[in-house]
This record gives sequence, structure tokens and C-alpha cells, in this order.
Amino acid sequence: MSQELHTVLSFDLPFMIPIPDRIYEVKTGNRVALISTKKIWREKVSGFSSSSGRVELLFDKYGLSGFTSIKIKFPWKMPETARAAGRQVALFVEPHISAPRNKNKETAIKFVNRLIEVTRIVYGHFYLRNVGYPDILSWKQSYWDGQKTILAGLVIFDHGCGGIRATAGKMSEEQARKEKEKLQDFLSILKNDTSISLEHIFLANAKDACIQEDFRIATLEGVTALEIVLYRFIRSRGKELRIPVRGLEDFIVKVGLTGNLRIVLRMLTEGLEQLDSRIVGSCSGAIRTRNKILHKGLRDIPAKETEKRVKNIEKMINYLSRVSTANTD
Repeated sequence: MSQELHTVLSFDLPFMIPIPDRIYEVKTGNRVALISTKKIWREKVSGFSSSSGRVELLFDKYGLSGFTSIKIKFPWKMPETARAAGRQVALFVEPHISAPRNKNKETAIKFVNRLIEVTRIVYGHFYLRNVGYPDILSWKQSYWDGQKTILAGLVIFDHGCGGIRATAGKMSEEQARKEKEKLQDFLSILKNDTSISLEHIFLANAKDACIQEDFRIATLEGVTALEIVLYRFIRSRGKELRIPVRGLEDFIVKVGLTGNLRIVLRMLTEGLEQLDSRIVGSCSGAIRTRNKILHKGLRDIPAKETEKRVKNIEKMINYLSRVSTANTD
């Protein structure tokens, strides 16, 4: 194939971008792409149809009234879909459940999100959200030689976070036991209006933000979860070691400002189980990044690094809870 070939990616968004249907020239960094948008209206919304042929819901970020079909043309030849390996997602509920993401699709999403970002500000459609990799399950790649379109690949179920799971056979006795225990815990919490720890809520938010590829929010939510448990541990452990309250509060302020966990943990966990220094370093980095987001407006947050930090924050939270429990037994 000629090197002059252009690449065209086509897919549907899960919601509608309420801008005129046309071709938009979009530049990110030093590259330019042409994005063609077409609004597709649903004939009925929740069983209701309009005489005008469409039902338009205000602030529709979920595509209830329609969605936008996208064609994005890049003035260069991208690799064939099977050869365009992108990054491997680091954050899993279970390990080894997805293949690397497709780099061509990642590039297209970057340009579309630039279009959405400008739409939010210029048109005032503040409710729109960025598109994440899992939002686009199926997509098509073609080449354009100036005269005709050449189909290069059709990708389906490209979730990027595990795709489809098929199960067969019965659960093992151990699996069945764990599922039964989890169900009993679930029913008990619902029945007794048991409160859920805030750190678990913030940690769940951080994981969800990673799936949505909002790594700024993932960092903020993850560090909030970490600091809730960390500050609780500093106060309770410091009280056991008879450290003055003022000294403990100074520790908390210093950790929040600098992210330096090593000295505090070394002092407060002496004689207890020790945590891998790499996990401590990762959590310290998360705190420092959170501070840059809040005080310097940092927006470009590395994906893989954030996912690893969220995993390590969870390990740190589990560790602090474990040593706190062990120390009171």
C-alpha cells in the first residue's frame, strides 16, 4: 500500500454531541485530523415518540435521546488493527483478563475528546463527559487513497478491560462458600443499614475513574481514600506510643504537603509487619501528584502510573487496617 494512504476510523459514541453535523478540523499537539459528526436520533424514548420525529432530552449524557456517529480521517497511514498494540491496562479486578488496547483507537479517542472538551466550553454543554476506551465496543478502520475506500479491519467487543466472559461448569466448593459468605454480608448490610467506610467508597470511585480514563479524578479519589485511613492510623498508633497530639498533627500536615510517608511509617510501625518500600513510594507519588492537581492545575496524568498507584493505595489501606487490627489483638 502507498504511504500516501489516509486512515479513517468509524464508530458510534454512546451519547450525542449536540453540535451541527459537519466536518471539523481538530488539532492536538502537532497533528490534525478531520472529524465528521452525524447525530442519530432515537425514534422513541421510554415508549414516548414525538410528532416532529425526535425526542430531545436536556442534559442527556447517556444517549437516551440519540447518539453521534463519528468518522475521523487521519492524514497518515496507521498500522493495521492487529499490529497497533497500545498500552496494557494495569488495574484489574482479576489479573490477565485483557489484551493490550489498540493504539489507533486510543488516538481517535484523544481527538474526539478534544472535540467534546471544546463543545462543553463554547456551547455550554457542561454535562458532556469524555469518551473512555470501553465506551466504543465496535469500530471500523479503512484506508483512503484519494479515490476509493479500502476496508482494513472491523473490530468488535473491544472493551479494553476484559471484554466478554463465558463460564461453564459448577463452582468449586471453595468458590461456593465464598459466594455464600459474600451474599450474607451483603444482605446484612442492607438489612441493618450498616454504614460503609468512606475509604471503600472513595477507592471504588478511583477504580471507576480509571475505567473511565479520568485519571485526574482517579488520583483525587484514591488519595482521599488513602489519607482517611492513614490519618486514622497515625492518630491511633501515635496515641499508643504516647506521642503528643501536636506532634501527630504535625505529621499529618507534613505528609499531606510533601507525600513523604517513609519516615512516619518507619517510626509508627516499628516492631510491626513492614510494607514493601515500592508500595510506599507509589503512594507518596500519588499524594504529590494530587497536590499538583489541586495547586498547579495539573491535567495530564499518566494512565498506567495512575492505575498502578490506585492498586498500591488499596494495598496500603489493607496493610494499615491489618497492622492496626493485629496490634489490638
